[in-house]
Amino acid sequence: IPTYVSSNSSCLRFSSRRTYDWMVKNFGEEIAEVIRLQPAAKRFLATVVPKYFSRLNIGSQRSIYSEGGFMTVAERISFGKNRCHQNAMKVASWIDRGRTRNLRKIKKPLQC
Repeated sequence: IPTYVSSNSSCLRFSSRRTYDWMVKNFGEEIAEVIRLQPAAKRFLATVVPKYFSRLNIGSQRSIYSEGGFMTVAERISFGKNRCHQNAMKVASWIDRGRTRNLRKIKKPLQC
């Protein structure tokens, strides 16, 4: 398990080998990895982007804590080394924008 994935994280259920293999088979490795990283991306954004956490709804704030809380320096470094981390951050921010009243249009598509 990468250091940026908390051992009590709900994303561990998704990142089980069987589920991940199914995602790779049906959507490709890049998409599966971006989806697997989404909880870590949200933790990363909450840690490094000013005001990101405070703009989240209460449910999203709680999920950050249940998925390991704010990232340590070591976790941020490890997350940043993953080739899909930038796309995972885009997906995390899009999901969070979709949970707010002020949804903005997505201007840049994913590029894997």
